[in-house]
Amino acid sequence: MTEPEFFDIPSHSRFLDGYLDAVGRSLTTGVESVQIWLAPDPYVDSAADAGEEWTEVRSWSAEFGAFVEGFLRIDQRSSLGFYLIDYLCWYREFTEAALCFRSSIGTAIYDITYRIEWPDGTRVLLMARRSLLDHANCGPTPAQAR
Repeated sequence: MTEPEFFDIPSHSRFLDGYLDAVGRSLTTGVESVQIWLAPDPYVDSAADAGEEWTEVRSWSAEFGAFVEGFLRIDQRSSLGFYLIDYLCWYREFTEAALCFRSSIGTAIYDITYRIEWPDGTRVLLMARRSLLDHANCGPTPAQAR
């Protein structure tokens, strides 16, 4: 497959990072925070090689569908889930030889980490975290401050 002229990995990564942030914000509640983001080079080298074991993802749509339904807990057929899966799969559909790997172990910070890489050495990490909010260490809410 030849790369279309309009698809640019860094540009798509910036766009997708914004979409991931919006998805995380829409899933965050007063009790739980959901954070999803991409990290492009040069951060990838230190994070991806920190002793984690990686498993290659063969079926991107099935893997990211499971991520959307299992980790994010949203229907992958909803517009939010559908587009998230679609935008992630664009890396494979519109570039040559993109590979995706999932971290086999969780870390203290990230619940799920994916690494997408290309033969030229370009790599991005997709990281996701769910955490309970610690209301004991928060200041008063705007309503309480009045």
